[in-house]
Amino acid sequence: EVAIAFVLVCGASMLVRELVRLRNTDSGMTTTNVVTFHIGHRMTPQTDVRQFYDIESRVAGLPGVRSAGFIQMLPLQNWGWTSHSSDFVVRGRPPLTPAFPIQLRYVTPGYFETLGIPIRLGRGITPRDDPGAARVILINETLARRYFGDDDPTGQVTTRGVIAGVVADVRQENLDRPSVPEIYYPVAQNWSQLSELGMTLVVSTRNRPDGAIEPVRAAVRE
Repeated sequence: EVAIAFVLVCGASMLVRELVRLRNTDSGMTTTNVVTFHIGHRMTPQTDVRQFYDIESRVAGLPGVRSAGFIQMLPLQNWGWTSHSSDFVVRGRPPLTPAFPIQLRYVTPGYFETLGIPIRLGRGITPRDDPGAARVILINETLARRYFGDDDPTGQVTTRGVIAGVVADVRQENLDRPSVPEIYYPVAQNWSQLSELGMTLVVSTRNRPDGAIEPVRAAVRE
């Protein structure tokens, strides 16, 4: 019995240490006073994707709301559309070899501010990045380092669009794994991947978000 108890104590101790380590791991985002809402609206070629921008603006203007934004799939949901570096080529440069995976994510302008994800270089996504504007993308720091080294990649023309900025790394898959290369698209310029999945609205409030839940739902229903 003593031996079994000793094994259980050792196992519990290791589990607690691991939980503490993961809790103290920098995920790259701020989740305090953040609430999320999944909007499973099926999209078609006739869908006006700017409705998500309208919802974002309406929710961001609610009392007590600091900011709001959409993303296709939240961080730590262990999923993302994946491409390869062979499909991400800068004009005048050869593809990187060997090829490596790049995850693709789709967001609205307020997403990065809402989760406290800094823009390291260049600019973020704006409402002006609409279907009629030049196609732009943001890349994360991991992809920037891997492809461009110490060079500033902003303004580079790629097969995926013009690089408007570099966003800080986020641990999208697991807290115990480093960030992977990522490309962020404005939803208004590339919505086709969203047709079955809908979008998730992320809302950051100045205080506890409980009181904002019903007003946010009402704003979405409008």
